[in-house]
Amino acid sequence: MVVPISAGAPALTQALRALDAEHVPIIDVSLRRPSFDDVFLNLTGHHADDEIREEQPEPRPLIRRRRDP
Repeated sequence: MVVPISAGAPALTQALRALDAEHVPIIDVSLRRPSFDDVFLNLTGHHADDEIREEQPEPRPLIRRRRDP
């Protein structure tokens, strides 16, 4: 289960206590701060690297000329 929250560690503590009170077994738990890409995605609706890909032109094929000896 992934639950986005803005209250940080105190909200995690409350959630763990509530789950424990209901006898829900917890196998693992972690708290992760959002990355720049997470924030960008939340604000714009798409990943930051998607925009970079759109701005870059398609790569041109590399043509090598044969050198005469």
